[in-house]
Amino acid sequence: MSDLRRATGRFPGSGRLAGLIQELTTGSQRFATLWAGGAVDAHREDHKIVHHPAAGPIAVDCDILTDGDAERKIVVLTAAPDTEDETRFQLAVVSGVHHPARD
Repeated sequence: MSDLRRATGRFPGSGRLAGLIQELTTGSQRFATLWAGGAVDAHREDHKIVHHPAAGPIAVDCDILTDGDAERKIVVLTAAPDTEDETRFQLAVVSGVHHPARD
């Protein structure tokens, strides 16, 4: 939410951005409520549940590393060590790797 709000400040004339906000506001009451609140803050860390099709729900910590004015972000997801979530996280990583058979 905060990244989107900052983007509207940087690109006030963007029709694509305005259209996205309209679509999200119309399609989600939660988004509409948060957007109406007007908060602008930097997203740095959070706790999330990721739903992976093979591993199931995984509780992760989500940290955002920002490259200043370049608007580049690195999102780092980690699971608590020695937990079921860590095991599911590792399963999710390997289940996404596809090695085609070699002739």
